[in-house]
Amino acid sequence: MKKIFVFVFAALIVLAFTSPSQAVKVTKNLDIGVKLLVDAYYYNQDKEGMARTVGSARSAGLIKGTTTLEEDLTQTYLTINSRSSLYFIFNDEDKVGFYIAPNIDGENYNLGVLYAYGFWNVTPDFRIQTGRGTTLFSDLEPDTTMGCNVGAEAFSTINKMYGVGYGNYFSGYTTYFQVAYRLGDMGHVKVGIVDPRATSSDDAKNVIGISSNSKTVAIDPSTKIPRLELAVPVHFGGVSLHPSVFWQKQTFNNVQAGHDDSVTSYGVSLGVKADFKPIFFKAEVNYGENWGNTKDQTYTLKEPDYATFGSQVSSAKADTSGKIQNSEALGWWLQAGIRLGKAEPSIIIGRQEFSREYDNLKDEMKTMMYGITCPIDITPGFKIRPEIMIYDNGDSNKIAVKGTSTIPTTNYEYDFGKELLAGIQFEFTF
Repeated sequence: MKKIFVFVFAALIVLAFTSPSQAVKVTKNLDIGVKLLVDAYYYNQDKEGMARTVGSARSAGLIKGTTTLEEDLTQTYLTINSRSSLYFIFNDEDKVGFYIAPNIDGENYNLGVLYAYGFWNVTPDFRIQTGRGTTLFSDLEPDTTMGCNVGAEAFSTINKMYGVGYGNYFSGYTTYFQVAYRLGDMGHVKVGIVDPRATSSDDAKNVIGISSNSKTVAIDPSTKIPRLELAVPVHFGGVSLHPSVFWQKQTFNNVQAGHDDSVTSYGVSLGVKADFKPIFFKAEVNYGENWGNTKDQTYTLKEPDYATFGSQVSSAKADTSGKIQNSEALGWWLQAGIRLGKAEPSIIIGRQEFSREYDNLKDEMKTMMYGITCPIDITPGFKIRPEIMIYDNGDSNKIAVKGTSTIPTTNYEYDFGKELLAGIQFEFTF
């Protein structure tokens, strides 16, 4: 029955796209393309990062002054990068169209969707766009392309793509509504709203530490205002500036009387991109609060790490009186390179800092990345990208652990070790 259904469905699509009323439009305005990224790389995480400090949590970090029986992890990967995608772009004569880019889960080989949005160019200068994709805030990213393996192990390099957690704020792929107004040849003013549902009931309780008004009820997310974003990218010859901001306030029901029932997140970003042939350069600095409570992908270490301690440093934290204490975030990155024929070698460096204080305790985390990437055009439709990156997760991160009746409250210092990723990416485009 399923085979019959699939056959009928496929036949209907073929008929629809080849009918006389549609043939001209589709032929003239439908573009189809493919990008296939295959990563072959060596990965190493040192024993400090692999330490199982608390319980059996892998990569929980090593308390300074202690030792671990863990060995360095070394692993060779040959996998499909999860940014591999097939894309469709359609425009009709009324300037209404859509863009869809399904992707492949690099480890499980399941299909997903990176982008799926529709747009209407109301006038040559005014555009409406809505659907799924990246958002307006922090729109630049470094070209660290290897190591995006969705669905891989907890210690995999899933978060090493595009400098996530090492200076770059990446919004991830989420649902939004945007309008853009063109400022002549100089740039655009863009305003957007984003789906605000970023914190679940469990995260409100376990990550932020919000208390409910009864043991028999759960904390319910009850956010009514969407996340707000504004971006004004402008161009001056070979130089472009990319300022942007976002603001989001999440509220919760069933909160204990007298306790805070909301968490506010915001971000301010300024990016610069320049091309003085053959030299090119781009950089970005990002600042804000409570990024761990947004739909971003900035957090550097894997979920088991700080879940062990009951929270994440990039997230807000409720103190014992129920007051929300904010997490401060500062990140920056830069990339500079030169074009040498078909090769474009460049250096990349970035740094991320998160800190927060509550109940006379302080959490502080600092990470850094540095390395070299070099895309090389081999022939039309095929390029290779040798790349080597080092990700330093910090050797003096301060993690506060609340005391009990028998254990005193302590501000521990943790070493989360370093990670190395070195290899080649093969890129095929059509």
